[in-house]
Amino acid sequence: MRAVLKRVAIIGGIVFLVLLMLYMTGVFRRGVIAPGRDVETSGQVYSDGEIIEVGREKIPQWYEAVGTVRPRTEARVSAQVNGRIVDIHVQPGQRVMAGDLLLRLDNREFQARLEQAEQGLAVARARKKQADQGLAGAKAVLAEAEANHERVKKYFGQQAATQQDLERARAVFQQARAGLEQAADGIGAANAAVEQAAQKVEEVTIALGYTVISAPVEGQITSRLADPGDMALAGRPLLVIQAAGHLRLEAAVREGLVNSIVVGQELLISIDALHKEITGTVEEIVPSGDPASRTFLVKVGLPPAEGLYTGMFGRLFVPLASRETILLPESAVSNIGQLEVVRLLEGEKPVAVFVKTGQRHGDRLEILSGLKEGDRVVAEVTR
Repeated sequence: MRAVLKRVAIIGGIVFLVLLMLYMTGVFRRGVIAPGRDVETSGQVYSDGEIIEVGREKIPQWYEAVGTVRPRTEARVSAQVNGRIVDIHVQPGQRVMAGDLLLRLDNREFQARLEQAEQGLAVARARKKQADQGLAGAKAVLAEAEANHERVKKYFGQQAATQQDLERARAVFQQARAGLEQAADGIGAANAAVEQAAQKVEEVTIALGYTVISAPVEGQITSRLADPGDMALAGRPLLVIQAAGHLRLEAAVREGLVNSIVVGQELLISIDALHKEITGTVEEIVPSGDPASRTFLVKVGLPPAEGLYTGMFGRLFVPLASRETILLPESAVSNIGQLEVVRLLEGEKPVAVFVKTGQRHGDRLEILSGLKEGDRVVAEVTR
């Protein structure tokens, strides 16, 4: 007999729990969240609350693509010549203007090379001066020899000079002309030597200038990769500068959605560390996807925001198709333990009904089950 009673008690308890669960999910009521037309909220007041007529609304859906805040322009400052670092004038976090001194390299070797090149240029110029003087002398000798040749030639026609005198004058004239050509060749060589020496001075001067490294852009020093005494090698980064006021979110968007995004489109972005949402503009969509994650990198420009720094975590919201759902003010939903309850009007009498809520949309909650279109609920009046 006791065993029978025990079985009956167990079965009764199970039946009670099943009925309670069915009631909580709204089985004994007239449907749950059936599709229908949009209904506007009424403004009637019922005793201690506002009567709200339940209706369906279209809400946008979003795909969240996670990303990282990065600088739009990041300058990696490196040396263009090899040299030992003498001093560094900046620290990470320091703001610099374009042209500000960043660091210096040991320039003694380049100073010595410049002095040697300048001496070579002085010698080449002195030789060119001598060549100019030689050319001027050769021109004078040629002019005199040419005049003498013409005079002897005239005398020979008048039989006042012999054939031997004419040949001697012609030989002197030809020799003077050859001397002029030789002097002209010397001028060409001297000019080439001066040009080569000047080019050498210019090259060493430029190399000497590379020992003083200045900021290429205005921005903030984000990383220092060397210290005084280190050897700077040409092409190896020494400092990293983040250009001022140019940040963007770089997010990985799944391949099925990347075609719905276009350059210039404005998208909503959430920066968790700032607890705020901002609007950014799509600047670039990298046309090559990641084969491992099947995502494409989308770069969205960010407006200036206080407290926004490189490396922060962000979420990019890509719009999807809207869907219909029921939304109620948060004041219409109360909690009993872990259960969520609304006051449903049956006739003119409020009755507690269990509901299941979903996402929050501003100050309203999405109702997943427990209510249907046309129901009337009582919400507390917020003041």
